[in-house]
Amino acid sequence: MYRKNESLAGAVIVLLLSLVLAIPLASLAADPPVPATPPILDNIPPAWSRVLPAAQRFDIVLNGEGVLDKETGLVWQRTLWRSLWTWDGARAQCNVAEIGGRLGWHLPTVEQLTTLLDRTTEEGPKLPAGHPFLNFGGRYPYLTASPYPGAPGAVFEVDFTTGDVGGVGIFDERHIWCVRGGQSYIAY
Repeated sequence: MYRKNESLAGAVIVLLLSLVLAIPLASLAADPPVPATPPILDNIPPAWSRVLPAAQRFDIVLNGEGVLDKETGLVWQRTLWRSLWTWDGARAQCNVAEIGGRLGWHLPTVEQLTTLLDRTTEEGPKLPAGHPFLNFGGRYPYLTASPYPGAPGAVFEVDFTTGDVGGVGIFDERHIWCVRGGQSYIAY
């Protein structure tokens, strides 16, 4: 009987030891924790509540072909086209544009385009002083993707010569300025 108890006691000790040793070994065999994914645009959060001077607000990106606006997080076409487009043509042109080796551009909404408007500018285009945009100008306003309320077949336009925001028919030709990021607007 003594040998039976001895065998049973030995089995219990072996079982306890294996449990004690197995738990730490199992935790060592578990996959290591995965580091958290860094936030997108971590170093360039939009600053809608602040007005940044142009030297701090804009960064040249995409091999010099784009401009990152650090106030909004949007990337703008840096060198503007002098061509004129109808609204359908403008949307198509921005949608297929490859600027800085990147696709994914669209015609901006009126809310997006007016973030570049600076009505305090005395001379030249109504853009922030020291802006990095090239080939800016022309005598026509810039089209947006936003429909003009109460006027079927019309969209908003932004005039950087006068600082005015108004409506224009979708068949009238205007300049375009493509943007990447944010939301577009499908009106028709």
